[in-house]
Amino acid sequence: MWPAALTRYVTGKSKLLRQLGPEPQEPHEPPQQPPPPTCSVPKSTAEDGSPPATAKLETSTLVLLDSQAGQIWAVSRSANLVKTSNFPEQLSHRYSYMGISMQDSKLDQLVRLIAGWPGLMARPDRALVEDALVLLEHLGGAHNLVDVGSGAGLPGLPIKIARPDLEVTLIEADQAKAAFLVHACAELGLEQVEVVARRAEEAGHDPRLREKFDVAVARALAPLPVLAELCLPLVRVGGRLLAQKTEAEDPTAAARAIQLLGGELSLVVAAPSTARGTGTVVVIDKTRPTPALYPRRAGVPAHKPL
Repeated sequence: MWPAALTRYVTGKSKLLRQLGPEPQEPHEPPQQPPPPTCSVPKSTAEDGSPPATAKLETSTLVLLDSQAGQIWAVSRSANLVKTSNFPEQLSHRYSYMGISMQDSKLDQLVRLIAGWPGLMARPDRALVEDALVLLEHLGGAHNLVDVGSGAGLPGLPIKIARPDLEVTLIEADQAKAAFLVHACAELGLEQVEVVARRAEEAGHDPRLREKFDVAVARALAPLPVLAELCLPLVRVGGRLLAQKTEAEDPTAAARAIQLLGGELSLVVAAPSTARGTGTVVVIDKTRPTPALYPRRAGVPAHKPL
């Protein structure tokens, strides 16, 4: 029986910290040396003036950024973030390199987790995980993202690793695969991730999920007319659907379905990777609300495509 507690998995430490309350104060003076760093490494502020990245902090209220520079920033537990614009530029650049290394390590860890879960994927491969990263340049300023038919967490988990600022929802109807997603999020220490163990047809009618996302992503889910019916109802007007396809599929064949569901076929971009030499990204803009009829009941979109 699927445990109800696992059907909605949301990570994050802020609630736990509020329950625990502040750390007891020691009667004596604090030590002269600050505690070791306990924050994930932020990326540097872009030179083009784009907003600075944020870094998630753990439990310490003092974060040592660089022992040689001797700079320490006090951070509130409730705020739980600090912007790289407060850091000296040279430190921001130094830690951006470390951040890339940390992301790479987590991608390797994800590959190992997939390989260690029986029956999840026939041939786990680092190339399949990296294939998800071709979507990064199309995310724009998205704040949240839904991965429909997430399976082994592709493409949602690699995107979350590369863009930890995103709030990510993983929809997966298969109970065993949904259990893996919960396990993987915990092992990888990912925050602000939710696993929804439901069919996409049902999730599309849930008021908590319907038309709530800036971006929907899907990989190898279904032919484009079916994929559009499962994903577009979840995307807000002004958002977009990013579908990973290959050159073998003609996206114009889904034009009628996309229009009916409130979308517009924007562009098709060649996105080859090691795993998919003829890979493409189909970008569909959400321009109008999806009619209340869609998605149709479970199984109908696949058996009777629009």
